[in-house]
Amino acid sequence: MTNTTQTQPHTNKGEYIGDYLNEKYHGNGVLVQENGAYEGQFEDGLFHGKGTYGYSNGDVYEGEWKNNQRQGHGIMTFPDGDVYDGSWVDDKMNGIGSLTSNGNKYIGEWKDDQMHGKGVLTAPNGEKYDGQWVDNCMSGKGVYNFANGDKHVGEYYDGVRNGRGTFTSKGEKFEGSWKDDEMDGIILVTKKNGTKVQVEYVKGKKK
Repeated sequence: MTNTTQTQPHTNKGEYIGDYLNEKYHGNGVLVQENGAYEGQFEDGLFHGKGTYGYSNGDVYEGEWKNNQRQGHGIMTFPDGDVYDGSWVDDKMNGIGSLTSNGNKYIGEWKDDQMHGKGVLTAPNGEKYDGQWVDNCMSGKGVYNFANGDKHVGEYYDGVRNGRGTFTSKGEKFEGSWKDDEMDGIILVTKKNGTKVQVEYVKGKKK
């Protein structure tokens, strides 16, 4: 059977305009549904190839599809202006991608729609974290450069400094343990003149 272009009601209270093959959507077409509208390529009745889906909530996905799922490279634009540009697997952000949100930009690895793996987050004020992520949180080893020039190299958990680390500020260096983003325990302090002293901290305060 040859491809034809026609209009036919869709089972999901929508309407299809496009190519058919063996009574299935196949080729190029537009499918309007209750939850949005798709324009692009079809294969055997499914979104397959390149296409754009505008969701009823304002999200817009433009990119590659496979068997009705976002698969390959694609760009998702959200109503608030956030933009994800990267890899999709099994209908989710998976692989390498970038997210721009409120002036912040993350470039790195993703797993099931979460920043997960190795990645770099840069803020509008110049602050930058380069390290490991777990479920959208800084977790693992990383380097954080503050806007004022301070720098922390060490371990993170649940989005804050936790574990061993080295903090450099105004020419002085602090080496030791952090708990819930504060120095906690015996800290080796290296002064500007090179002098080293050990200082005990409890919840960020000298004991």
